[in-house]
Amino acid sequence: MIKRLIIWVLSAICLAQQPLMANSIFLPTDAGSSAQMISIGYIEGFSNGPASVFENPAGLYRSESGGFSFFTTSIIDEVFYKNIGLVTFTPIGKVGFGYYETAVTGLISTIENENSGRFEESYQFGYRVSNYKVAYQYSLSSQFHLGAAYSYYSNKFDEEVGTGSDIDVGLIYDLDDFIFSLFSRNLMSTSVTYKDESTS
Repeated sequence: MIKRLIIWVLSAICLAQQPLMANSIFLPTDAGSSAQMISIGYIEGFSNGPASVFENPAGLYRSESGGFSFFTTSIIDEVFYKNIGLVTFTPIGKVGFGYYETAVTGLISTIENENSGRFEESYQFGYRVSNYKVAYQYSLSSQFHLGAAYSYYSNKFDEEVGTGSDIDVGLIYDLDDFIFSLFSRNLMSTSVTYKDESTS
């Protein structure tokens, strides 16, 4: 009876959630945080090992002996994406570290030729989105797991650089027949602040 009640409560919480997204920033799950996540249809919160730092930080409990993960992909050979995850043990829980980057190179800035009136290439530049994550996970029992992660965002487009930070929290209830993964991303809903590098 209690197990059934817990399932209903967790299901109601899951259905009542509203998506919270970072402002003006690329998220790792946009391209897929791991091959496992992509293989199950881009469903977040169920990746094994260090890749959980990019999804539900409570999922770090699945890393029984620590570990390291690396994932890379490209989109039409123009947008390059990679992430690196690491999880380690402490006496009071598990700590995860993550870094992801999305980059585009060879973008062209143009300038108008005063004589011909035509636009010509001035120089080439790139676009890069980076995110550093630190996560902590603690298991209340063999079934109930909690996690939180701090994110630092950096977004660079030509001379414009934007930075921001936010917090993710999550919980996982692991039953014999079901796994409930609930998490909220970017709880602070802070904006990315931009500045021009050429004037700083």
